[in-house]
Amino acid sequence: MNKNFFRSVVAYRGIGLRVSARDQISFVKQLSTLSGAHVPLIESLQMIRDQYRAHALSIILDTIIADVQNGKSLSKSLSRHPAVFGDFALSVVAIGEASGTLPYSLGYLAQELHKRRLLRRAVAGALLYPALIAAATLLLSVFLMAYLFPKLMPIFLSLHTQLPLSTRVVIGVSEFLRHYGLLLAFLSLLLLAAWWLARRRYMIFRRASAAAAMRAPFLKTLIRGYNMAQGMRSLGLLLKSGMPLPLAFSTLAKLTHNPLYAEEWSAMAEALDHGEEVSKRLRAREDLFPRSAAHMIAAGERSGEMAESFMYVAKAHESEFEEYTKSFSTLLEPALMIVMGLFVGTVAISIITPIYGLTEQLHS
Repeated sequence: MNKNFFRSVVAYRGIGLRVSARDQISFVKQLSTLSGAHVPLIESLQMIRDQYRAHALSIILDTIIADVQNGKSLSKSLSRHPAVFGDFALSVVAIGEASGTLPYSLGYLAQELHKRRLLRRAVAGALLYPALIAAATLLLSVFLMAYLFPKLMPIFLSLHTQLPLSTRVVIGVSEFLRHYGLLLAFLSLLLLAAWWLARRRYMIFRRASAAAAMRAPFLKTLIRGYNMAQGMRSLGLLLKSGMPLPLAFSTLAKLTHNPLYAEEWSAMAEALDHGEEVSKRLRAREDLFPRSAAHMIAAGERSGEMAESFMYVAKAHESEFEEYTKSFSTLLEPALMIVMGLFVGTVAISIITPIYGLTEQLHS
């Protein structure tokens, strides 16, 4: 009794419940298959729940099953867990229930969640190795400047000769880190935390950060490719599920984390209500949308196949995004290695040059 009560409280409040993207995809895919096989919804949910015993998803499914048994719709039951099932998933499920095409809507949703997971993994994969190289460079810098070089400084200072410029610079940096290194690290962390909090609380900071990222040559291509691939696929899926185009753009605006794209999706929804074409809005913001996307969507507007046009644009940008992330990582890795080599080489020369001068004095 106490265990069941605890599970109910945790599920209702959403305390500590985390469901991985892979488990979400598996749940939606299985529910789509069972619904397509005309298995009753409650029985389908119970069958899936039995596969996730002692798992966060099983706790969530207990409440969903109870809600469905009490007459609630699946979308209403899922809406009690917004941290697990976002607005996009809820919209697709609600449309599927209203139109009687729930199995197909769930199938589309599973595809979309899978594509989003692949896009996130592509971004993480492109940035992981460069991040490791940068971290290794930082740690090596701290070791050389704060530990190794101070042990050699008494030798250099005892020479009573003019040290090379590189050695003097390294000595100055090492002395600064020894006396103010901890303070510098603390201030850096404080500034980073302040920026993170301001970005979470204030739209102006989020927008400024997004705008700054869009001005960086490499990041701009990466951000634009990711948002185009994810946004166009979401629009195509929502249209295939039966959602009107203006409402699809409004829904996408709520799901988009980048404020620049979220504002533009919302503006498109308002423009569509006034009879404006999507392609026209895309052409007006070439900093966010490539011309090729505007041409493809304009063709879809003329043929009436908007959903297919959105999906086609999404596939095109997914391919470009995957290629770009690979080339971005390939180009960034040697660049970081060169920077790391130059730094280590500078420190090595700063150490070797005075020692070499000392040996020449001894021989003379």
